[in-house]
Amino acid sequence: MSANAVAVCVVKRVVGTDLIGARGLTSADKRKIGRTVASLCAASIWSGDQCRQHDKAIQAPP
Repeated sequence: MSANAVAVCVVKRVVGTDLIGARGLTSADKRKIGRTVASLCAASIWSGDQCRQHDKAIQAPP
């Protein structure tokens, strides 16, 4: 397996595939986005500050 293929597998494992088709228009879409963000935060791909910014943004009224 090439290094590129391995990298793709690792990214898919961390990020998941929940975002496929999610547009953020429904509660289900928002949950999919939330699961993806949680994975990015748990893997320390996003900083703690970035994770807190996301949490704050999704709790703000539209």
